[in-house]
Amino acid sequence: MKNFVFCLLLSLPVLALADRPAKFIVGKDFSIMAGEQVGSVVVIGSRGSIAGTVEDLVAIGSHVELQPTARVEKEIVSVGSEIIKHPGSLVATQEVGIGGPFDEEFFERFSDYDFPFIFWWPGKLIWVFLTFLASLAVGYLYLNLAPRFNEEVRWYLSNHSLGAFAFGVLGQFLVFPGALLLLLTLVGIPLIPIYLVVVFSLMILGYLSVAFCIGTSVLKGPSASSTKALASGLLILAIVKLLPFVGAAIAYLALVVGFGAVLRKAYSRIAERGSRTPSGN
Repeated sequence: MKNFVFCLLLSLPVLALADRPAKFIVGKDFSIMAGEQVGSVVVIGSRGSIAGTVEDLVAIGSHVELQPTARVEKEIVSVGSEIIKHPGSLVATQEVGIGGPFDEEFFERFSDYDFPFIFWWPGKLIWVFLTFLASLAVGYLYLNLAPRFNEEVRWYLSNHSLGAFAFGVLGQFLVFPGALLLLLTLVGIPLIPIYLVVVFSLMILGYLSVAFCIGTSVLKGPSASSTKALASGLLILAIVKLLPFVGAAIAYLALVVGFGAVLRKAYSRIAERGSRTPSGN
C-alpha cells in the first residue's frame, strides 16, 4: 500500500504545473458545477458528477456522470470505471477505456469496506493492481504535462539502454552521499526532505518512461495512443512483478534504467540552458 500512496503524493506537484486549477480526488464524492472550469481531473475510488468544463478526465475505479452541460476538452481515460454521458455532454477528442468490475453495484458494495485485504492470500495481486492504477494516473499527467521530455527519455532508452543503466547505477550510488553532504553542512538539513522527494520523483518518472517505451514497442502503428502505450507497458511490468524472485529483479532493473535515462536527459537540458545563458564578463 505504501507504493500506491507514494505514487498519489508524487502526482500532486505534477498537477500543480497545469495551467488551470486541477483536482485530485480520492475516495469521496465530488461535484463540478456548471460554469466551473477545471484543468486535469483525476478521480480514484470516487463518485460524482461533472456539469462544468474540464480539460481532461482520468477515472480509476470510479462512477462519474457527465451532465448535459459537461464539456471535456481533450480525452477521458477510464480504468475500471463507469462513465455515464447524459445527452448534451460533449467529449472533444476520444475516450480510452480499460475494463473492470467497478460498476455502480460493485462500488456500493465496496465503498464501506475497511481495507485489511492486504493480508489476504491475493494481497500481493491487489497491491500490484493498486500500484498499477496509481502509476497510470501519475503517468497520464506526466505524458500530458511533459510530452517532449518524455519523448526524449524514450528515445534515449531505445538507443542507449546500456548508458541509461550506467547512469542509473551511478545516480543510486550518489543518493546517500548527497543526503550526507546536506546533513554535514547543517544549513542543508531542511533541504534533505526536498532532496529525497526530487530523487524518488525522478525514479518514478524513469519507471513510467520505461513502461511507456515497452508499450510503444508492443503497440506499433498510428492507432496506438500514448495513453494506451503507457497502460500496456505498466500492465506488462505489473504482471512481471508477480513472478517470484525474477519479477522483483526485473522491476528493479526497469527502475534503475529509467532513473538513469531521466537523469541523463535532465542533465542535458540543464547543461543546454547553461550554455545559452550569457556570461557576466
